[in-house]
Amino acid sequence: MDWMPIGRNCVDHYRQLSRYCVFSHDEMVCNMAFKADTMDVELASALLGDMTTMIQEERELREKIDKMSVVQRRRVDYELLPDEARQCCKCRTTCYLSGIVCSCSPDKMACLYHAQHLCSCPYRNLTLHFKFTLDELYPLMESVKLRSESYKEWLSAVEDIVENKGAKKKGLEELHSLVEQAETKAFPKLSLLDQLRTVTSEADKVAVMAQQLLNGKRQTRYRSGGGKSQNQNELTVEELRSFVQQLDNLPCNIRQAPLLKDLLTRVDDFQQRSNRLLSDEAPSPQELQELLDVSLGLDVELPQLPLLRERLEQARWLEAVQQASSRPDSLCLDTMRRLIDQGVGLAPHSSVERAMARLQELLTVSEQWEERVLGLMDARPYPSIETLDAALQEVENIPAYLPNCLQLKDVVTKAKKWLNEAEMLQMGGRIPVLDSLSELVLRADSIPVRLDLLGRLEALISDVQSWKESAAKTFLLKNSPLSLLEVLCPRCDVGSGHQKCRSKKVKKLCSSIKKLP
Repeated sequence: MDWMPIGRNCVDHYRQLSRYCVFSHDEMVCNMAFKADTMDVELASALLGDMTTMIQEERELREKIDKMSVVQRRRVDYELLPDEARQCCKCRTTCYLSGIVCSCSPDKMACLYHAQHLCSCPYRNLTLHFKFTLDELYPLMESVKLRSESYKEWLSAVEDIVENKGAKKKGLEELHSLVEQAETKAFPKLSLLDQLRTVTSEADKVAVMAQQLLNGKRQTRYRSGGGKSQNQNELTVEELRSFVQQLDNLPCNIRQAPLLKDLLTRVDDFQQRSNRLLSDEAPSPQELQELLDVSLGLDVELPQLPLLRERLEQARWLEAVQQASSRPDSLCLDTMRRLIDQGVGLAPHSSVERAMARLQELLTVSEQWEERVLGLMDARPYPSIETLDAALQEVENIPAYLPNCLQLKDVVTKAKKWLNEAEMLQMGGRIPVLDSLSELVLRADSIPVRLDLLGRLEALISDVQSWKESAAKTFLLKNSPLSLLEVLCPRCDVGSGHQKCRSKKVKKLCSSIKKLP
């Protein structure tokens, strides 16, 4: 834009030569300044320098006129005057910003450089015709300056973005604003603007994809090799990490970036917790379930999920086994079989295999003892109480609920109680009542144990019954209303012979009972 200062120098040169100018340079400058918003920025820079010179000269000339005591002023629209009506009478320069006229010769005008050459009238008779006040020229120059400097600021901002120089990245909205600013203000179409458009377009694509990721609506992708991924709408962790790195490499910030970085942080935390739980021999099912619940909020393909689900099933099964084992009174054979059936369907793991082995061993031992005890109770002849008691001592160490063994324990308890009562009858020193003996023998029928005293008691009862039948035949008359006891033991004793006979019978019965072991 060298022609701008050359043009002003040309006007000054023509003024010195009193040569007519083709057009007013100042008028051209002002008209260009009115269109500063759409002016070429390089032209605006050149125009700013020329306007600075123009306003400086105008200010100095008006100060000179003020010192000449020219007090009359009048605003004039010079565009409405023909060129010959606004030429300086001395240098023939076309006036535009200002001129001096006098009432003595209204058709003549002089520029401020040659005000003293207009006429011989006193200066107080002169009138300053002006197009703009100085206060109006400065804002006009500021608009040109704003146009020129806005481009410089825009250029600096774009260079920082494209070359990624800035310490603090700008937002994507600011990139759009810079592109729009370049278009509306008609900045030069440099390669830098093309780079800005490219960067903005790429950032827009990344922002759209980031929003889709956050919304869980990413389009179907294909893995290398041509096959679809199992979860077609989910990124892998490495893809998410690469995407976040891509966000960091962008020359601008997008509003979704903090959310995606937070997602990556939560994914990393999930993976660390997953690895810790998966390496644990017996992880807590509550922690596993909590971690799986966390995964529901992570729209990312997590390779640990299948393993976590397997370990959760294993942990729940192990917990069920532990709870059942902690309550042996309710750990029946059906419960053990059900737990074993559930364990068979689990994925292999050392803790599951050990628990399965223990449970299977317990089930086998329990089934064997249940069958053995059932055989003992169904055995004929009945086993001895010593045999059953020895079996019970072995069964007591089995931590399970065994109905047959409990029934055997009840049988042994009843047998011991029966033997104790039988021994008490023998050692009591009193003659047992026949009904008590009969009731004791009758109870023995429901006890499937060999009771050594039972045979002797049955023989004694048989002897007593035989004696009763013999005595009844001897002492009772046919159809007698009296019982054998009433006949043998009348209310009133008659004679001493009867007393002696009774004493002999009592002694004989007592000696028979004492012979029992």
